[in-house]
Formats: sequence, structure tokens, C-alpha cells
Amino acid sequence: INAAHVHHFGGGPRRQAHAGHAEVALDRTFALGQGDATAGPLAARFGPVTGAGGGDTGIPRGGFIELAAQLLRLDGWDVAIEEIHHRGKADAPSGTARALAQRLQHALNSPREAVYPAPSDHRLPETQFSVGALRIGSEFGTHRVLLDGPYDWLEITHRAKNRDGFAYGAVRAAEWLRGHTGFYSFQEVLTEILTPTEAD
Repeated sequence: INAAHVHHFGGGPRRQAHAGHAEVALDRTFALGQGDATAGPLAARFGPVTGAGGGDTGIPRGGFIELAAQLLRLDGWDVAIEEIHHRGKADAPSGTARALAQRLQHALNSPREAVYPAPSDHRLPETQFSVGALRIGSEFGTHRVLLDGPYDWLEITHRAKNRDGFAYGAVRAAEWLRGHTGFYSFQEVLTEILTPTEAD
């Protein structure tokens, strides 16, 4: 990466990076999706685009969300998502928490709506699950997916130790995007990066 700057587009900051001679755009703030109205214009303007809430390579996605969806099809299972960030963070819930909730909703056979935050004047319906947000001190970022069943409690937690992981994820995504065109989710980028090749 030779240079990077923040470009304001579609109401939020987008990271533009110049990887060699290729110009790419990295969305790490609002977790753009394929159907997002700004994804097409971004790809047309900057070339290949990746969208990811956070962009950290360790944030839980993929297989665990599919596992959560399978368990939620059984009787007696419930789910919640929680995120914790520093008190200066402007949005809540975080883009990563929203992306996790959207992925879970997509994986479920029956519709279950994510609620931000949980209702304060009535019980949470069975057709909804809670996405909570806490703001405290200088916390870099913690995300939890919580599953409560009749006999088990499952939890997967990702906690950022510093901001280096976000920069590393952005650089790896920019490197991967060289030679690609179109819009890619960070999950697609990460899956290919982590998939063993014959050279490995």
C-alpha cells in the first residue's frame, strides 16, 4: 500500500487505498452489501470494492453463524448479539454487529428480526432477537454471539487487542483485490485468503 485516505461517499467514510497501480475502495464502517445502493457507484468509481464491518480478520462470521441458524431451528434455543466499544464511537450498534445480525437473519429459514436495542416497555417476542451495544472507556471492540439452549450455553467472542488488526485486514483485502473487479464482501476475501492452495 503506497498511500491511503478517507473518501466521504454515501453518507459515511470509505477507505481508498492504492495497491501498486490498482486503485481499490475498502468500506470498513457500514458493512456494505451486494444490494447496497452505494456499492455499484463505488465499484464504478474506484474499481474493485470490498465491504466489511470492522475488517478485522478474526471477527466471527461464516460457519458459526450457520451453526447458530441450525441450532435456532431446534426447540428451546435463543440467540443474542452484543458489542462493546469505546465511548467515543459514533454509531450503535457497530457495523460488524449489524452484519452478523443480517447474516444470521439470512441463514434462518423462518424470519427472525434483529432489534436494536431490546424493548424497554414489553417482553421480547419470539420472532425477534436482541443486538446490544455498550460504550465504555477506550475499548477497541468486542463482539459476542450468544446462544442459549435447553442444556447448553454457547458463546463465541472476538476482542480486538488494538487497532493493528483492522489495518492488517484492510491491507490484506487491498492486496487481494488487485486483479479483481466488482464488489466483494470481506467474508469472500477472507475465505479465499485462508483457503489452502497447492503452493501451501
